[in-house]
Amino acid sequence: MTDLTAAMFFVQSNRARRDMAIRGAQTRIDHREARDITVAMEVLDGLEDSMKAAEVHGELVLRLITRRSIPPEPPES
Repeated sequence: MTDLTAAMFFVQSNRARRDMAIRGAQTRIDHREARDITVAMEVLDGLEDSMKAAEVHGELVLRLITRRSIPPEPPES
Protein backbone atom coordinates (compact mmCIF):
# COMPACT_ATOMS: atom_id res chain seq x y z
CA MET A 1 0.00 0.00 0.00
CA THR A 2 2.83 2.39 0.80
CA ASP A 3 4.48 1.69 -2.57
CA LEU A 4 1.20 2.37 -4.36
CA THR A 5 0.75 5.68 -2.54
CA ALA A 6 4.32 6.72 -3.33
CA ALA A 7 3.89 5.80 -7.00
CA MET A 8 0.67 7.81 -7.24
CA PHE A 9 2.41 10.78 -5.64
CA PHE A 10 5.25 10.69 -8.17
CA VAL A 11 2.87 10.35 -11.11
CA GLN A 12 0.84 13.32 -9.90
CA SER A 13 3.91 15.44 -9.20
CA ASN A 14 5.34 14.65 -12.64
CA ARG A 15 2.04 15.65 -14.28
CA ALA A 16 1.93 18.85 -12.27
CA ARG A 17 5.52 19.68 -13.23
CA ARG A 18 4.78 19.04 -16.91
CA ASP A 19 1.60 21.13 -16.81
CA MET A 20 3.41 24.01 -15.11
CA ALA A 21 6.15 23.90 -17.77
CA ILE A 22 3.52 24.08 -20.51
CA ARG A 23 1.73 26.98 -18.80
CA GLY A 24 5.01 28.78 -18.25
CA ALA A 25 5.97 28.40 -21.91
CA GLN A 26 2.56 29.67 -23.02
CA THR A 27 2.83 32.64 -20.66
CA ARG A 28 6.23 33.55 -22.14
CA ILE A 29 4.78 33.31 -25.66
CA ASP A 30 1.79 35.47 -24.71
CA HIS A 31 4.05 38.07 -23.09
CA ARG A 32 6.35 38.15 -26.14
CA GLU A 33 3.36 38.56 -28.47
CA ALA A 34 1.93 41.39 -26.37
CA ARG A 35 5.31 43.15 -26.42
CA ASP A 36 5.60 42.68 -30.20
CA ILE A 37 2.10 44.08 -30.74
CA THR A 38 2.88 47.10 -28.56
CA VAL A 39 6.07 47.85 -30.49
CA ALA A 40 4.29 47.35 -33.83
CA MET A 41 1.49 49.72 -32.82
CA GLU A 42 4.05 52.34 -31.79
CA VAL A 43 5.69 52.02 -35.22
CA LEU A 44 2.31 52.31 -36.93
CA ASP A 45 1.50 55.44 -34.94
CA GLY A 46 4.75 56.98 -36.18
CA LEU A 47 3.98 56.47 -39.87
CA GLU A 48 2.78 59.63 -41.56
CA ASP A 49 1.84 58.04 -44.92
CA SER A 50 -1.66 56.59 -44.42
CA MET A 51 -1.30 54.19 -47.38
CA LYS A 52 1.95 52.81 -45.97
CA ALA A 53 0.38 52.58 -42.50
CA ALA A 54 -2.54 50.58 -43.93
CA GLU A 55 -0.11 48.26 -45.76
CA VAL A 56 1.98 47.70 -42.62
CA HIS A 57 -1.17 47.19 -40.54
CA GLY A 58 -2.38 44.49 -42.95
CA GLU A 59 0.99 42.75 -42.87
CA LEU A 60 0.99 42.86 -39.08
CA VAL A 61 -2.46 41.27 -38.90
CA LEU A 62 -1.43 38.50 -41.32
CA ARG A 63 1.71 37.75 -39.32
CA LEU A 64 -0.21 37.61 -36.05
CA ILE A 65 -2.84 35.29 -37.53
CA THR A 66 -0.14 33.05 -38.99
CA ARG A 67 1.77 32.99 -35.71
CA ARG A 68 -1.36 31.97 -33.79
CA SER A 69 -2.32 29.26 -36.29
CA ILE A 70 1.01 27.45 -35.85
CA PRO A 71 0.94 25.57 -32.52
CA PRO A 72 4.00 26.19 -30.34
CA GLU A 73 6.43 23.37 -29.91
CA PRO A 74 6.33 21.68 -26.49
CA PRO A 75 9.25 22.50 -24.20
CA GLU A 76 12.05 19.98 -24.09
CA SER A 77 12.26 17.96 -20.90
